[in-house]
Amino acid sequence: REIGKNSFATLMGPGGFEGRDLGVDVSAEAIVAAVKEHGPDILGLSALLTTNLEQFPLIVEMLEKEGLRSGIKIVVGGATVTDEFAEGAGVDALAKSAVEGVNICKAWV
Repeated sequence: REIGKNSFATLMGPGGFEGRDLGVDVSAEAIVAAVKEHGPDILGLSALLTTNLEQFPLIVEMLEKEGLRSGIKIVVGGATVTDEFAEGAGVDALAKSAVEGVNICKAWV
């Protein structure tokens, strides 16, 4: 995850975006707290292991409960994330690469 996350973060700056890297193994609660604090337009999430995938729908649910979901687009990526899973998790897009992720974000703004 760190390689993909870092690649995405590296490309976002030249792509015209300002971002905050929360690191790896960040809890759903910490992600939602960061969304509350910083109010981003876009949230990027990544998972390498299938055991981490369960966090995506949990984060979406928590954002909904806090009234934050409607104001944010969520893009996910990672080797184990499938189109079917992303759709079921309630996210807005799945990026198969860091470059695709940046292009998705550019299309949203």
